[in-house]
Amino acid sequence: MSPIKKYRKMANLTQEQLGVLAGLAGQAAISNYELGIRKPKFEHLIAIKKVLVEKGISVTVDDLIFGCSE
Repeated sequence: MSPIKKYRKMANLTQEQLGVLAGLAGQAAISNYELGIRKPKFEHLIAIKKVLVEKGISVTVDDLIFGCSE
């Protein structure tokens, strides 16, 4: 499972919800990131991280790229 998907699910968000809240193109962008079709720009990772942190998820940009080291 991709790190973005893991943290999105922890926040109980759909791809559409995360995409909209992060100011991206909605479900398509998040789906492409989770499937590895596209790599998110750094500013998109920052926006995704911000949404997840606002939802109470402790996550860093490194976690979204590489996954948690736990």
